[in-house]
Order: sequence, then C-alpha cells, then structure tokens
Amino acid sequence: MQLSAEGLDLIKRFEGFRNQQYTDVAGFPTIGYGHRIVPPEAFPNGMSEPQAANLLAGDVSAARFGPYAERMCREIESMRKLVYVFYHQSFSFGKLIRANPDIRGDLTDCLIGNLDKDFQQLFQAVEEQAAIPAPLPHGRPLVTAAS
Repeated sequence: MQLSAEGLDLIKRFEGFRNQQYTDVAGFPTIGYGHRIVPPEAFPNGMSEPQAANLLAGDVSAARFGPYAERMCREIESMRKLVYVFYHQSFSFGKLIRANPDIRGDLTDCLIGNLDKDFQQLFQAVEEQAAIPAPLPHGRPLVTAAS
C-alpha cells in the first residue's frame, strides 16, 4: 500500500517547504516538508525541494508506519488491560498501590496515556487482584515493509 500522489501533494501544501532547518510548533528541529530531524541526521547546508520530496516519501511509507503501528497496538493494549481490570469486582487502585508502592509511576503513566514503556511490573501486580484479559488479535498493520 502506498500513499497516492494526491495525498503527498496535500501533505506538501499543509506542511509547506522549508529548505533550512527550523523549529516546529512542538519544538522539534524540522526541515523540508515537516521532516523531524533525528540524530545522527544533519542538514547543515539545507536541502533542495527534490531532496525534501524524497524524504517525505520515506516518512509516509508503509515501512516507516509498521513499527509505529505496532507500538500503538501495544500502548492501546496496556490501556485496555487497565480499563478491563478496573471493572473487576476484586480490583482496587488503593489496594494495588498499598501493596506495590513502587509501581505508582507506572500506574500514573498508564492512566494518563504516557504509554511508550514496559508495564510488565505493573500488570504482574494488577494480576494479583484480577485476571488480565488476553491480548486482542486485531489492530495490526494491514501492510508490511515489503508492501
């Protein structure tokens, strides 16, 4: 699966082209058509529009989306597990924290959506109070890096 030419043109119009590095609204170093510069990338001499177009094509490729989609599935699954046990009759946040004070940070992160981390210790503690559901099989990318 590939983004259409119309889709790429829409992104180009929305982002606009900048040939030199700038700081985007979120505070990240950016260049071209909204490409976030991640070390070791560097563009001390700027870039041409064709270079920016090639960089954009890579940014929106299926190969680039695959790892992001997998991470999102893991993160959504973490929130789903916590919501599921929240409704279990034997589960209590207070009881969980009193028995496992060292997981407060992980619990808070999971509740507020800061999910890009390993919650294994949190869910081991949660499982002492309530059964955790098996992961759902859906939600995986429909395309692979080879598509």
